[in-house]
Amino acid sequence: MYLKDPDEDDNLFVIPKERRLKILDLLNKYEVTALFTGHLHRNNYRRYGSTELVSSGSVGYPLGDDPSGIRLVEVDERGLRHRYVNFEK
Repeated sequence: MYLKDPDEDDNLFVIPKERRLKILDLLNKYEVTALFTGHLHRNNYRRYGSTELVSSGSVGYPLGDDPSGIRLVEVDERGLRHRYVNFEK
């Protein structure tokens, strides 16, 4: 959705601002707990209201500090948990 701030200018790595703000309003309206996205080529974690925004890095070509890996998401009666599983360990 965005890298640092919901109001940041459009760039190659974010949803265009006009669309982004509409989507963020919907996340708030419907009290979405988490939104998971990919293809950012690095991990990014943000919070917008009560919604956790999680972007996962690339398996094949990471550009951030995190090495290749996948995100494991678990949902059960206790709630939602996620963690990044590093392939290099």
